[in-house]
Amino acid sequence: MARRAPAPTAPITARLAAPMAAAMAAWLLLCPAGGRGADLTVTDGASVRRLPAAALLHRADLVRLDLSRTTVKLGAGVAAIPLSHVAPCGGQALIFTARDRFVAGVPCAALSAARRRGVTAWIAIAEGPWPGNSLADLGPFALVWTGADAAAIPREDWVEQLVAIGQGDPDPLPAAPAGTQAARGRALFAVDCLPCHRLDGIGRGTKGPDLGRPMNVTAYLTPAGFHALVRDPRAVRHWPAQAMAGFPPDLIGDDGIAALWAYLQLVAPRAAP
Repeated sequence: MARRAPAPTAPITARLAAPMAAAMAAWLLLCPAGGRGADLTVTDGASVRRLPAAALLHRADLVRLDLSRTTVKLGAGVAAIPLSHVAPCGGQALIFTARDRFVAGVPCAALSAARRRGVTAWIAIAEGPWPGNSLADLGPFALVWTGADAAAIPREDWVEQLVAIGQGDPDPLPAAPAGTQAARGRALFAVDCLPCHRLDGIGRGTKGPDLGRPMNVTAYLTPAGFHALVRDPRAVRHWPAQAMAGFPPDLIGDDGIAALWAYLQLVAPRAAP
C-alpha cells in the first residue's frame, strides 16, 4: 500500500530537548546554502532541466502561500511557483519523484479537472526546514494544492521531499473485468498503492516491496491479515525503517480493502494443473 507515514513524532521530552536548531543543522548539511542549494530536475523527453532553488526564489511569478491548514502543513508564507509554469503537462501525466522513492503520477486530465474546480497546483520551495520536521525534513520541494476544493485532492498527490518531475504515461496495470469488485480494486491500487509499490514489475515507486514479485501477496497473507496490514501495518509487523502508515476507514473502507484483495487475487499467477 502507498500511504506515506507521517513524520515520526518524538516524545514531548525529546522534542523539548531537541529544538529547531537541530533541524536547521541537519538542513544545512543537506543543503549548504540554507536550502537554496537544492535543484529540482524537470525532464520532458530528451530535455532535462535543473532548476536551482535559489533561482526559483527570485522569479517574478513566485508567490507566498498559507499552507498552515492544508493537507500537507508547511506553514504560512511558503514560497511557491505555479506547477504549470515549471512543468506544463504535455503528455498523459506528470510523474513526481520524491527523495524517499515515493512516485506519484498525476494525469493531465486530473490537473485540468482541478483547475476547473478552482484548485491550483504549486511547487513549494523550502527556504529552511519546514515546521514540525525536526525528525524528518519535507523539503527541498513539494507539490501542493490550494483552492476551496483542495482537500479533495488525494493524499498521494501531495508530494513532499520532491526532487524531480517528468512526463510519462500512467503505468498500465493488468486489466480487470469492467463493473467487477476487482475493477474497483484496480482503480484503488492505481491511486493508493502504485506510488510506493510495483505490481509484477509495473510502476515506478520503490519505497515499498513489489506486491506481485517474487510472490503475489495473496499467496502469503490471509484476507484477514491483509485487511489488518492495510489498516495498521504496525499491528501486524514492525521494523525500524518501516515507512507505511495505515489507511483509516474514511480513506479506504472495508469494501475497498476487499476490492484490493480481489484484484490482487485476479492478477496472481495460476498454479499449474
